[in-house]
Amino acid sequence: SLCVLRELPDFDTDPRLLTTAAQHALKIPRLMDARDFLNRAIDLMPSSEEAIRLLSNLEANLMNVRRVRQLIARLDGLERCSAQDVFLFCAGSRVSYDLFENVDRLVPALENDPQQGELIYALATNYLAMDRRTDARRLIDKALGDLPQHKAWMVQLAAAELAILDDRIEAAAKSLRAVGEQGREFQPYWLAM
Repeated sequence: SLCVLRELPDFDTDPRLLTTAAQHALKIPRLMDARDFLNRAIDLMPSSEEAIRLLSNLEANLMNVRRVRQLIARLDGLERCSAQDVFLFCAGSRVSYDLFENVDRLVPALENDPQQGELIYALATNYLAMDRRTDARRLIDKALGDLPQHKAWMVQLAAAELAILDDRIEAAAKSLRAVGEQGREFQPYWLAM
């Protein structure tokens, strides 16, 4: 059905079709496609509460605190903020509080899109929050072997976070150096520093 939606003549200009496509992409799951569809839907219709909420939940799965807060602020501007939205806004680095749900969504999403450093970072971060260091280490090591260097900066950040937890500060510093300029706009980079 996602392919059918993409073939409709108004697909790129109709925020409802883009939101519907995002819902299908979330079920598959193809999270990066869903994010793209939702961002485009919001660009076309900035007051789309449904698209904003779907994107906020997706960004929470990806541990993207800054983007979640921006989206919730947008809901607040529309006077559509709920108590759950306020909780999510205040949750900080644990922006998505159901780690098991995150893992259940991220594992198949990564299988569908294995070259996405952001998915690897989010899954590794969830594993670390669940004290599943062996799973995080396995995921990080595999990704660093598989991804080209320009795509691996978020994986290097996950490696640094794991090294910090393991009290391997020199290894953390080495991984942080490998993150490079790409990490400068990403809050977890500065927390790791």
